[in-house]
Amino acid sequence: MTDYTLDYAAYDGSLLSTELFSQNTTLWLNDFGQPQSGSFSDDNDRLTVGETFQLNGHEVEMMGSGTVQPGIDAFGVVVPLGQSKDVIVASDTSSGQHYFLYPDGPPNQLGSVALVSDVQPVGYDFRTSGPLCFVRGTRLLTPRGYRRVESLCAGDTLLDRDGREVPALKVFSTTLTLGPGTREALAPVEIAAHAYGHGCPLRPVRLSPQHRLVIAGPQLELYMGVEEALAPARALVNGGTIRRATELDEVAYYHVLCPAHTILVAEGLEAESLLLGDITLGRLPAEEIREALDLFPDAAEGFPRAARQPCLPLLSRREAELILLAERQDFAPQHHAA
Repeated sequence: MTDYTLDYAAYDGSLLSTELFSQNTTLWLNDFGQPQSGSFSDDNDRLTVGETFQLNGHEVEMMGSGTVQPGIDAFGVVVPLGQSKDVIVASDTSSGQHYFLYPDGPPNQLGSVALVSDVQPVGYDFRTSGPLCFVRGTRLLTPRGYRRVESLCAGDTLLDRDGREVPALKVFSTTLTLGPGTREALAPVEIAAHAYGHGCPLRPVRLSPQHRLVIAGPQLELYMGVEEALAPARALVNGGTIRRATELDEVAYYHVLCPAHTILVAEGLEAESLLLGDITLGRLPAEEIREALDLFPDAAEGFPRAARQPCLPLLSRREAELILLAERQDFAPQHHAA
């Protein structure tokens, strides 16, 4: 059983299912109550349409999921503008009150007149907060230069950001089909070549949305009290040089497992190896989990601590966005000096 805490808002406008599930539905902000924090528990990390659960003492039924995006009024037409956010739509089983739940925080409504929704009658999988992986074609630094991640296999040697040799214990691959209800959650983040200056990165990089990069800066020290931390790639999206590659219908993700959570070098950017947390393990097929366990024969129960312990502090998406917003002009992920 997993406990989830998220923001949600009551929706008081008319909301017929035929309107809700039509693409690009416009929902006026004055129809929403004030966002508040809520919690609920779930035993399989996913909500299915028709499933009921308790939200702050109210029994609600899952109706669908998708994304919402702030909208502005341009000559009488609501135009989507700004970053989209995941949304879960639920209805109170007693009163019929509708709620919009935001797993990654509510959309930025400053200056907006409405929300533009793209919601479908599909479930929501909280495990799409992972996995942490590189898209096929991404090159990782090795003692002999850069190699494409799909060419790596168990026993190959990588270099960490300090130039130390690190063995790849296992390279998992997962090919996902992107469709309605999953595209926004699973589509990779693409960072353009030289987005942060010459050689940073060397070539376009595509990462899973939750794959974390090393960041540093005065605001990070001010808010978190640390010099460096790991921020999810989806928090870096700026709509220009860093975007979601939602045009893809299929994506091949590769997970690189090392003896310990490690900072690798991907096309010049400092990016993490696979962190074996509970959610990550839940996404891997049982056969692959057993194979990975065999790589740690000295571990009496499960994976050793080094494989499950983050090598740097981890930022949530919301924490990272707040920090990056505060120093957007000066921010750049840490990159490897060639």
